[in-house]
Amino acid sequence: MIKIIAEVVRSKFDINGNRYYFATLTDTITGDSATGLLSGSESNISQALRRNGYEWEEFKVIVSELPIRQFDKITKKMPYMGCTDDEIMKFCYTEWNKKEN
Repeated sequence: MIKIIAEVVRSKFDINGNRYYFATLTDTITGDSATGLLSGSESNISQALRRNGYEWEEFKVIVSELPIRQFDKITKKMPYMGCTDDEIMKFCYTEWNKKEN
């Protein structure tokens, strides 16, 4: 059963060859979601979920790409999710808990 859907959006490369990422993690049981900027790539999300007890078959990662200007426009006021496993999961649990209260 899929428990988490992770939608990762990456920018196309900027003029310096850098890419940027944001992700939305949705708990399929409660419907709660958390969206934020991400350091690293979609592998950071998979790693964070695996290290927090989710098995491979319990989550789905979907990756899409946007032109850099469109990405910048969307993420202008987006909060920072994190880079490490702990930062990413702490952000998600905090966001999910906000919506329950």
